[in-house]
Amino acid sequence: MTVIYDSPRKRKKKEALREESQGVPLAERLAWSVDQLAQLTSLGRTSLYALMSQNLLAFYKAGSRRFITAEAWKKCLECLSAKESK
Repeated sequence: MTVIYDSPRKRKKKEALREESQGVPLAERLAWSVDQLAQLTSLGRTSLYALMSQNLLAFYKAGSRRFITAEAWKKCLECLSAKESK
């Protein structure tokens, strides 16, 4: 039987996400971290980083963390839907 073990760093990150989620609901926030947006949208972190590297998803950095505003996410969705309709 394989035991799945989260590293202390990963466990700490999950706990922090849980604590952050207890204040304002994720959907009502003005900005999200990459992990929070991944949780909210069910997209993977890799997909979000790919959108950022293609300059389709704007972000700002605070220290080493990246944050995406609700406005930037809406613009990204509009841009993606416009590309699909072509």
